[in-house]
Amino acid sequence: MFLGRKYHASTPSIWRSINSNGAIWDPCDNFRDELGNYYQTDIYDVAPYPVPGVGRNDELWICGSHPTGQQALPKSTTSPANERGIWYSTNAGLNWQAKTMGGHNLRSLVVIHKADNPHLITVTDNGEIFRSTNYGVDWSPVYSTNSVPMMMRVNRNTTPNTVILTTNNGIYRSTDEGANWSTVNSGLGTDLNVQSISIQTNSNTIFAGTANSLYKSTDNGDSWTEVGKQDGKLPHTLSR
Repeated sequence: MFLGRKYHASTPSIWRSINSNGAIWDPCDNFRDELGNYYQTDIYDVAPYPVPGVGRNDELWICGSHPTGQQALPKSTTSPANERGIWYSTNAGLNWQAKTMGGHNLRSLVVIHKADNPHLITVTDNGEIFRSTNYGVDWSPVYSTNSVPMMMRVNRNTTPNTVILTTNNGIYRSTDEGANWSTVNSGLGTDLNVQSISIQTNSNTIFAGTANSLYKSTDNGDSWTEVGKQDGKLPHTLSR
């Protein structure tokens, strides 16, 4: 298991727990810049890429931003113009490669398996969605939501993979792996502050947590049914 946290007091923002079910956590101490200092970054999302059989089950992607929210990190110490907000590991967090992503603060990302290389999709704190088809070397803008992004996840049970993004103004969905996007809010009514999402393995069942309740979809997000109220009571706020 991997944990990304907010930067704190010159300590690493990435931690991992191996074979302990979360009982023991070790810092990824090599998460440092060229001068050996820990990257001063808030980690907002961790995307493991377990693809058994193709030699990629130790791959890991993370994204984040500077704690002040004013610049993307890591920022190269030797080349300040080369701002990067995504990191990549091929050995379960032992070593990291920083990927160039321009001056964007990133909030969430997903990885889509491809036979040749993974496709990456990420969203900025301004709701701009970017996609890379060459291991994060180049990025292309594909959509802008004009909403505050919360969480992006992949439904791997569909072909091609569906990508779903929750925001403070509803749910956005792409059924062509990020090329095109549309809103899918049927059944949510005015309860559009969607803060978290969970997609069930081997099923099109999706759960979305809003600031007020819990919703369920069994048709890949086409429609949503409220399931969060029990005995007339509201659940706790469901955030990431």
